[in-house]
Amino acid sequence: MGKSKTVLFMVTNGAGLGHLTRGLAVARRLKEMNPKLDIIFYTTSLATEVIREAGFMFYYTPTKSVMPDSVTGTQWNQYISRQLSDIIEIHHPIALVYDGAFPYIGLLSNLKAMNVRSIWIKRECYKKEIQNLEPIEALFDLVIVPKELSEDVCRDTIKKKYCEPIMFLDQEEAHAREQIRQMLKISEEEKLFYIQLGAGTINSTDAVIYNMMDIVLKNPSHRVLLGESIIGKQLECNHPHVFKIRSYPNSQYFKAIDYAVSAAGYNTFHELLFFGIPTVFVPNMNTSMDDQLARVKMAEQKQACVCLEEDSSIDEYEQKIEEMLHVTCAMRKNALSLIKENGARQAAYYIYQQIDAIHLRMNEISQKI
Repeated sequence: MGKSKTVLFMVTNGAGLGHLTRGLAVARRLKEMNPKLDIIFYTTSLATEVIREAGFMFYYTPTKSVMPDSVTGTQWNQYISRQLSDIIEIHHPIALVYDGAFPYIGLLSNLKAMNVRSIWIKRECYKKEIQNLEPIEALFDLVIVPKELSEDVCRDTIKKKYCEPIMFLDQEEAHAREQIRQMLKISEEEKLFYIQLGAGTINSTDAVIYNMMDIVLKNPSHRVLLGESIIGKQLECNHPHVFKIRSYPNSQYFKAIDYAVSAAGYNTFHELLFFGIPTVFVPNMNTSMDDQLARVKMAEQKQACVCLEEDSSIDEYEQKIEEMLHVTCAMRKNALSLIKENGARQAAYYIYQQIDAIHLRMNEISQKI
């Protein structure tokens, strides 16, 4: 591609770190494809530290929800629009990659005027009441859709490409099982349960977490690795068999995990299946767009996990844990069979194709001149 080019990743602040994680996962692979690419981030996520640690420059704007009450939606979107214009004027990106459930008005209002290739990384497991987003998709040059388990048939078009689920880490990048268990001083005879129910930014999951820990720790050979989101609150727990982690990404510990009780957001859900971890998933029913129940039910039908709804009784909690323990080998095998590839490189390749197409056209124009 000759001289250096810039790609701008714009990632939103969701209930957790899903949008940011996908953006970083794809950006890392894009950088591997062409080290000469300059990649910068513009985000509303609070977790800017992980962008810095990944080696990327970033710009940050708070979401409207944390701005003063006097700031209207119109004012906030105008601010986003101005910031984007300034960033583009400074860096002259060749492409803008957006990852968010719904594009900000401040982005859409001047998308064409930006004169960059626009790409939307967009999940599709939305609740039934969500409006048709095809008119919004049409505003972008390309839409990349990380698949759900229900996406067995490839439906690629010129402007829409499907890829395998996007994960931050490949399996070989995670820490070795022996390394983590030695660090935690856990023997192979002891079973390690990973418990993580999201950042708690939509609704509190504390009661489910503590109930699950009580059930798991009834067995003296069980240990708990309690995952705390880096943008969530800290949980109070001083049990000697509970180890808390507050790091990014938690998937770096997954090779040491025997079982999990987890939230069902897109990233964590697919990561746990990708690493073949038998899991009781607790779908959050209060998300605005993401249909987590449908996602988990699909995997449960394939006998790759167990679904526990939030309003279940303590007896049902215990039943689901026992169900998982009784079919461990089959569940692990089924989970591993569902996701065989990290889609991050696939998505990066689609973006690279867009950049390459621009470069070819620029060459053609320069030759004519």
